[in-house]
Amino acid sequence: MSLQNSLFIAVTLATAQAAAQSTAPAKASSTVEITFESIKGILLHRSERIQSSRLEVDAAKEREGFLERSFLPTVEAHASSDTFRSSQMGTKTQPSFGVEGRINLFNGGRDSLESKSRTLRTGAATARLQRQTSDELQKARILFWEIMYHQGSIATIEAAIKLNSSNLQSAERRIRSGVATESDRVEFEMKAVELKRDLATAVLEYVTQQRELKILLGLDKLTEIRLPKEVEHEHRIEKFLEHSEADHEFLFRETEAMADVAETQAKIQNRTWWPSVDAYVSHSQFNERIASGGIEPSSPLRTETAVGLRATISISKGFESVRETAALTKEANALRKFAGFQRRQTETHIENEFAELNQLHELIHAAEENIVRAEKYHKLTLSEYARGVKNSPDVLGAAEKLFDSRLKLLEISRDFNIAKSHVLSKIGR
Repeated sequence: MSLQNSLFIAVTLATAQAAAQSTAPAKASSTVEITFESIKGILLHRSERIQSSRLEVDAAKEREGFLERSFLPTVEAHASSDTFRSSQMGTKTQPSFGVEGRINLFNGGRDSLESKSRTLRTGAATARLQRQTSDELQKARILFWEIMYHQGSIATIEAAIKLNSSNLQSAERRIRSGVATESDRVEFEMKAVELKRDLATAVLEYVTQQRELKILLGLDKLTEIRLPKEVEHEHRIEKFLEHSEADHEFLFRETEAMADVAETQAKIQNRTWWPSVDAYVSHSQFNERIASGGIEPSSPLRTETAVGLRATISISKGFESVRETAALTKEANALRKFAGFQRRQTETHIENEFAELNQLHELIHAAEENIVRAEKYHKLTLSEYARGVKNSPDVLGAAEKLFDSRLKLLEISRDFNIAKSHVLSKIGR
């Protein structure tokens, strides 16, 4: 057996094993049909990452309404039992207890600002959910088109293998007729090895990316994915991608909201010098030790009831708030500048991707026309090869042109749909 034949058999067996392992996994737990249109619904329903972001929004909503809650009364109760010894009275054990209720009357406006800050944080979390949904959807769509590309390339390579096998048979007939040499057979056998290697690579990529898509979509690894055989590209992309500036605001709305949060927190810190005023009422009973302050002679048991207003201000926190206010103000300014950059960057990206879409759309039609030319050239070459005008390298070259033109169309179609996925993710669709 020749070295070329040994290599051909080895590669063929390796490819067959890889294909068997990838196409015959454990029994599928379920089957899910995935199309470009259905990806979004599946992602929103099953993606664990999006579910996690939704819970973050829910958590932020739970913290809202701080201002209303700040006026709820605070009630504190205490009770204790002391055992003490007095030189006059001996050892005694006496209880003490009390209850105090307070209600916030004025907190320097900090409660209102804190309530606003929490509402802003909910807005930031909502924008983050939209952005993460957009990012995950873009990743899933890109994987979908990569898988569709490999599905098409597998079919194209299989067709090329079949065509090469037919050309090999034709070469063998010519060899038997004495009009060709053994080198013709070797050339087609070498091409078969190359095509088998390409097929094994395409199958591996096809299976690997399916696994990645399942993770993104929250599907079990044993779930079987069914894809459409082929997807035609749109011919009227302008209407399909119509949008306004409001459609892509979510990409930088989170940064703007966090700038508002920092600005609001700066105002809260700036009001640390403002006093807080509480109304309070208390009722307490002291034992003899507490009533006397621990000093003999012991005082009798005493009951006390008090009603009043209390104003509080923290000097140390007031000085620290000066620096914190300055820091938060700078953070807010930094976030606003970054949000402005994100806005301009997003608009530029969308403009560039629209330009790329239009170019790729034109290239698709050019690639389709080139396939027609390659098919005609290949047919003419086979005819001339049968008449002895062309030789095996000419046939291989014509088959290669046909194979490359078909793959090129698949590549351009993939790039077109990936570019479209980028635009759709940026306009929230």
